[in-house]
Amino acid sequence: MDAFSHLMNGFLILGSDPVGLLWIALGVLVGIVTGAIPGLTATMGVAVFIPITFSLEPQIALGTLIGVYCGGLSGGAVPAILLNIPGTPSACGFQKYRTAIMLIPGQPFQ
Repeated sequence: MDAFSHLMNGFLILGSDPVGLLWIALGVLVGIVTGAIPGLTATMGVAVFIPITFSLEPQIALGTLIGVYCGGLSGGAVPAILLNIPGTPSACGFQKYRTAIMLIPGQPFQ
């Protein structure tokens, strides 16, 4: 039960601090931009953003890095859908998304 109370305390610190929420929003934005650039992965975005989080509180820093990672995973779908080039390895499933939308029944998938 002690671990659960520590977890709730961390969420309380993140949710009640507007500066922490701004850092998380900045992390998500940086992650989306990083993931949308073909060749840059979410893990690489986290690695680049780690030195920036050294001066932050631990809860805010971890929330920011999680935001960068989640934003990078979802940002990788942008070039995969629009340009048919997967931006991150996790977005390879979206590469044929436009083709799958335009499928005609009875014709094979190419």
